[in-house]
Amino acid sequence: MKRILIAGAVLAFSVGAVLAFDDGINLGLARLNLWGELSGTYDSNAKIVVPSGEIQDRQIFQDKKVGGVSKKEDDIFFDLILGGRLFRETDRFFAGLSLIGDFRRYSDFDELDNEAFMQELEIRLGERRFDRLTLAVREAYREVFDYESVDYANDFADSDKQSLFLSEDRTERVSRQLLDLAGVVTWRATDKLNADFSVAYGSIEYDTDLLYNWSDIKGQIELDYELTDKSSALLTGQYGVQDSDALANEPDYYVLRGGFLTRTTDKLTFKGGVGAGKYDRYEAKEDLRNAGDVQRAAESEHDGTIDYFSFDLAGDFDLSQRTKLQFIGRNAVQPAAQYADNPKLVTVASVGISHRLVDRFRLTATISYRNDDYEDPVRVDVDRYVDQEDTIWGGQLRLDYLPPKGHLNVYAEARYENRNTTLPDEDYDQLRLSIGIRVEI
Repeated sequence: MKRILIAGAVLAFSVGAVLAFDDGINLGLARLNLWGELSGTYDSNAKIVVPSGEIQDRQIFQDKKVGGVSKKEDDIFFDLILGGRLFRETDRFFAGLSLIGDFRRYSDFDELDNEAFMQELEIRLGERRFDRLTLAVREAYREVFDYESVDYANDFADSDKQSLFLSEDRTERVSRQLLDLAGVVTWRATDKLNADFSVAYGSIEYDTDLLYNWSDIKGQIELDYELTDKSSALLTGQYGVQDSDALANEPDYYVLRGGFLTRTTDKLTFKGGVGAGKYDRYEAKEDLRNAGDVQRAAESEHDGTIDYFSFDLAGDFDLSQRTKLQFIGRNAVQPAAQYADNPKLVTVASVGISHRLVDRFRLTATISYRNDDYEDPVRVDVDRYVDQEDTIWGGQLRLDYLPPKGHLNVYAEARYENRNTTLPDEDYDQLRLSIGIRVEI
């Protein structure tokens, strides 16, 4: 409790130092947004985060063998986030470049101190409602040591929309670098038929030799046929190839989904599809760690493919002028970062609701879910293997105060995460309590 009071005092002092600014900076051909955020957080399980990459030193679990005595340690940390976005937008063109830095300092465990960095570039040519051909390109590079989620500039600019605590699908909370590249061409073949052709690349590199780096490149074709003025039928096909330090070869996969896109009004949007996926496996390198009898036994029992039910859903509903509901859900097969030749089916889902209590206050609540189901048994002891399945539930409750003109945001937030796994003695939970202030010009 003492640490929480210290964090509150520091942030309360900071509130008095904030000034109001005009909206953005007009540079003639472009506009510039600048923002800064300072927050203090009490963390009940601080060593989940591993900036140095020494994951073997983590003591974050409940040890059931000694009566459930907790090994986790708490601390307070402070985040200073500085960001800027340079952009130009017209009816048919948008270009934006964003830079964000996150500087974190811990009260006790200064070995966890770290910095995160994000850079994003986005270009859009054309408007799909009017133009026959449009083009969009996006590039993002992130150095991350905690959650993968990032606050973007326009999350703050639109006061009626709140960035939700959405589940991640490819991360271990160890210092890492992520690169994403994507390009999409949209062609209005007819007045009712749109075709999106896209190519995307993503990679993740860990700052430790105890985890395997991996990457994914995929092509996608999505056909959008207008059924009514507000709804369309969707047909989505994907082909992708993955590469991992844990594999001698490159597994590929196929996905085919059918679904719907609905825009009943500007306040309601739903897009989703369900179908089938097929993931083709390949034999792993013989000299990799953890490669042994269990992998060879798995290869002999299976035909080298994983067939699974595939889905991808997202919705955004304005239930009233004060209340918004958002949700996402998706799944995919990806190589495990900690094991050789052991893919897993990852399923994530989140649902959140935000409500304006009065003109200046907004309350947001989110529940998130993630399940990692590993294809092959993993070794936990001499001649002992288990079918690993990890389930993570999370929740977030946040209260924002938004003064007039929208330049300032003061908030209090509680975030909880609970992991339950079939691995022995590796369950954990974490509670974070934060207060913060954000200002934008």
